[in-house]
Order: sequence, then structure tokens, then C-alpha cells
Amino acid sequence: SFEFENFEVIDAESTSIGTIEQLVEMGLNILLEVRRPDSTTVLLPFDEALILTIDREKKQLQLQIAEGLLDL
Repeated sequence: SFEFENFEVIDAESTSIGTIEQLVEMGLNILLEVRRPDSTTVLLPFDEALILTIDREKKQLQLQIAEGLLDL
């Protein structure tokens, strides 16, 4: 397990994206596997530069998510 497992991911507008299930390492890229409210999963790039805020009390990770990434 890693620090952000089971954290809720929210976007820059504070819209809930889903819950982090696991960290996935693909070569040099680190991805977050996020379980969406409709039970599908999405892989989001995990990079310190994309983290807007971390709220450990609320277990929320706010990420800058590229436009269109959630539509894939």
C-alpha cells in the first residue's frame, strides 16, 4: 500500500473523480488507478507537478487533470 491509497481524487474545480485503488508503475511513468463512481477505472498520471493540494484529514488529493483525459 502507499500513502494515497483510498484517497479521493478531485480535479482543479473540486469535482470528485473517484477513489485511488493503487499505484501502477509503467516504465518510467507512475499512474494512479482511480475507481470512478460508475465502477469503471481510469489511469491518471501521478507527478508532483500535477498535485494542487493534499488534504490528509479528508483523504483528498487534488490533481491538475489534462482536458480530455477522463474521456478516454
